[in-house]
Amino acid sequence: MEEKIKKVEGLVAEYKKFDGDLKKLAQSQETYFAQLNENKMVKEELDLLEDDAEIFKSVGPVLVKMELSDAKASVKQRIDRFNTELDKVQESMKDTAAKQDKRRQEIQTYQQELQQQQQQAAQAAVAQG
Repeated sequence: MEEKIKKVEGLVAEYKKFDGDLKKLAQSQETYFAQLNENKMVKEELDLLEDDAEIFKSVGPVLVKMELSDAKASVKQRIDRFNTELDKVQESMKDTAAKQDKRRQEIQTYQQELQQQQQQAAQAAVAQG
């Protein structure tokens, strides 16, 4: 029975680790969503501009002139990168949630077995008593 108790404690520790991992992944997902939305808004603004519009990019304390086509390509590239990262984070969240669910089921199984053993031990003690 001690072995099962230690096994349950180990499974609970893993479950808690997965919970922490899920929280970190959710924070990453939130950050990527914010960055993606910001870049989508920039793309929408760039799409409204005329082809001969002057575009400036902030590089440190300096504004550097940029071609509209370069700005659009840069924003598109960032949007693609954020979408890729979001897909990775969501896949990791799905995998981690599945692992956590498996641990939860294992914990429940071991707890049920422990309860049955305790009940059997109590019945045996009553029968002997």
